[in-house]
Amino acid sequence: MVRVLFLVLFIGWLDGYAQETILDQKISLVKENVSISSVLSELETTLDFTIGYSDSAIDLSKVISISIRNKTLAQVLKTIFPSKLYQFKLLGKKLLIYKRPKKYTISGYISEKGSQEYLSSVSIYIPELNAGTITNDYGFYSLSIPEGSYQVLISFVGYKSIKKNIDLVSDRVINFDLELDTQYLDEVIINSDQETNKSQVTQMSSERLNPSIFEDIPTILGEKDAIKTLQLLPGVQSGGEGSAGFYVRGGTPDQNLIILDEATVYNSNHLFGIFSIFNGDAIKSVEIFKGGFPARFGGRLSSVVKIDTKNGNKEKFTGKANISLISSSLVLEGPIIKGKTSFVISGRRTYADLLLLPFMSKEYKLIEVSI
Repeated sequence: MVRVLFLVLFIGWLDGYAQETILDQKISLVKENVSISSVLSELETTLDFTIGYSDSAIDLSKVISISIRNKTLAQVLKTIFPSKLYQFKLLGKKLLIYKRPKKYTISGYISEKGSQEYLSSVSIYIPELNAGTITNDYGFYSLSIPEGSYQVLISFVGYKSIKKNIDLVSDRVINFDLELDTQYLDEVIINSDQETNKSQVTQMSSERLNPSIFEDIPTILGEKDAIKTLQLLPGVQSGGEGSAGFYVRGGTPDQNLIILDEATVYNSNHLFGIFSIFNGDAIKSVEIFKGGFPARFGGRLSSVVKIDTKNGNKEKFTGKANISLISSSLVLEGPIIKGKTSFVISGRRTYADLLLLPFMSKEYKLIEVSI
């Protein structure tokens, strides 16, 4: 048994030694205006080995001039094939020459047709490669794939899918506009709803709210509030009726990180904590992480609240005004350069100070006027 094992190891060592010897064997070669095919044939004859390759990977008719003296076979091959795309592999006494596929990048933005609002989490998929990606919070995507012709599938829930054939021979920037998909269905009676199983979700302890959710929930004095809506979620406790502070899993309000368009908000309360500073009409989405915070947000003890505002309508001017018992708000949006840039202006004014004015003392009124 020991002899058989020794013989196997010895044969394997000899094979590896032979490969190393072929690659390290030195040769001198001087040729003027000859084809690559003739150079490879001479190498096979001189060093007593065979070369395998694909005709599509190597241009055998290409004419080259080479002058090498006392160089190893590895150095000779790098001289003949200087591109880093070429790879060499020895199998016994056979040398394989192959070319790695060149990769290019397709990138761009995906937006909603009409408003030109950037869409996040849109799927970009290439069936031939079984590869894909999704857009980030700003509607941007980027995917590196080998050179060739492919079909790109763009899909997103609630929008019509797009199929586009591309011939990739260089880096390309391709933007897509998704059109809303309106479908008319027969009457459907729903007896129960089955929520997504949390154990099947990669990001745990997170909730995402769209503006339609906190716009429909009644709040104090008729003022819609994203922070008030978060207080209704599991694991989130309000600080009391009429308070905008919230507690997550036993933490205090100052242990919550609130981010508005990647900027940290240190004081999210307004008017003695009755409601938050965020204008609900200017918000695009609200996402709360109650645990397992993504690394990009840094460390926090209780929660991370990520609020994204609208990009603005790039096609037409729109506006919205609200009047409640305690404040009034206004949102205006529209294109600066149609289809390219846009603006969003939002403001809110509380008139609680006007209601309290009759109850103020004369001295306080004089001080306020002088200031």
